Amino acid sequence: MWGNIVIAYVTKEVLNRAQARQGKIEDLYLIAIIGAAALIFLMLLDFLYRYLRQDLIFDFLAN
Repeated sequence: MWGNIVIAYVTKEVLNRAQARQGKIEDLYLIAIIGAAALIFLMLLDFLYRYLRQDLIFDFLAN
């Protein structure tokens, strides 16, 4: 869910800045890089959450 929100926000920011024609192209690159970093961070958090949840369920069922 959070990944969809990040993608929508980054897309909105890039489109708004491109339509306003203010700033430099590097600003668009920076927004895209920050958005990609946020997506990678969210993916890692999701992976960690799923791993820990699966590990806890396994421990519970094993005992």
